[in-house]
Amino acid sequence: MKNSIQPYVLRFISSNTLLSIKRRYYSSERLFRRGVPKLEIFIKVDDPYSFLLVQALPTLEKKYRIAITARVIINSDPVMFPELTMWNKHSINDAMHLANVYHLHFPCSATEITHQARSVFTASCAVQQKIDEGASWTGIAELLLAYWKGDHIDASSSIDEATLEKRFEAHLHQLSSKGHYLPATIFYDGEWYWGVDRLDHLERRLIDEGYGIQPNPQIGFNKTYASLLQPLNFTQEKEKYSEPLTLFWSARSPYSYIALLQAVKLTTHYGIPIEVKPVLPMMMRGLYVPPKKAIYIFLDTKREAQKLGINYGFLADPLGEGVERC
Repeated sequence: MKNSIQPYVLRFISSNTLLSIKRRYYSSERLFRRGVPKLEIFIKVDDPYSFLLVQALPTLEKKYRIAITARVIINSDPVMFPELTMWNKHSINDAMHLANVYHLHFPCSATEITHQARSVFTASCAVQQKIDEGASWTGIAELLLAYWKGDHIDASSSIDEATLEKRFEAHLHQLSSKGHYLPATIFYDGEWYWGVDRLDHLERRLIDEGYGIQPNPQIGFNKTYASLLQPLNFTQEKEKYSEPLTLFWSARSPYSYIALLQAVKLTTHYGIPIEVKPVLPMMMRGLYVPPKKAIYIFLDTKREAQKLGINYGFLADPLGEGVERC
């Protein structure tokens, strides 16, 4: 019974109809209060995506009528990051690519940074102090750059560290209670936007709701797929381009669904083979996936799929035999 009903429930949860109802509710409430969109941002000093996001904030403020509140967190829920060491290594490499795409700054020396608890806490105190003082996002980005370059950072001697530590824990609780688990996230009226490569969804929403400062503003943070399927100039023997694109693919992962379709497009366009290596879903490897993580991934996949013109949202969970047969 559950399996037969589940696809309809998930399709409704991710439907544009429900999304429109939610947005109309928040827009009406904001109109009643005569306020501007309030973006709540959660950043983490040793999170590379947070550094990139802070660099992007001045651009958002120049383009849209918004108010931004930032909160620093220092800890992460280990349940959400079962392979934290691997996550940290990948996120630094990924941040370097994203910085190049969006013309942001991320130092190459960041790969050598050792995240010692004391230095992270000191830098977090300094960043929170800057936020409390109303410093510019450019100034805060410079402080984060100093951390990622390995420079020494001093926090004000007037800071009550015990009080700040409690604030950091309270910020983490706020992040969790609002329904998320990642730093470098923006919460705006019921929806989450993670990192710079989800800012296009936020920009599109702000434009649709009429909060652009200039007439007909253009979305700037939409370059993630801009160069996909571009002509490739082969300057060497074609045999050197015969190495397959390897896709580690989970039948239960929503991201794997759209990734497979994108991978097929890539390999077809560039004439290279694809090698799919199935992996067991986390829950079949004894790892717990909290509901807030699962629902964010599901809804995020929906909007990414919609952006790419992929039909998504009517699905059943293949956990167990479905995965094994696949």
